[in-house]
Amino acid sequence: MAFNDDLAWGMLAALQGSAISVPGDLSIVGYDGSHLSRIMPLSGLTTVRQDVEGLARLAVERAVARVE
Repeated sequence: MAFNDDLAWGMLAALQGSAISVPGDLSIVGYDGSHLSRIMPLSGLTTVRQDVEGLARLAVERAVARVE
């Protein structure tokens, strides 16, 4: 599990040319759903995407509800 997609790509690059195959021997998961995630299916990497706008909206709605 990588902190973000950039680090996931770095992990993949570090494994290039090694005996470890991705995703055959090792799965690499990035996080943040960055622009890189659009091409990840071609590389064997996986990303976890969050709905930032939805989470922000929900946080504000809940904060306002508590104040009310």
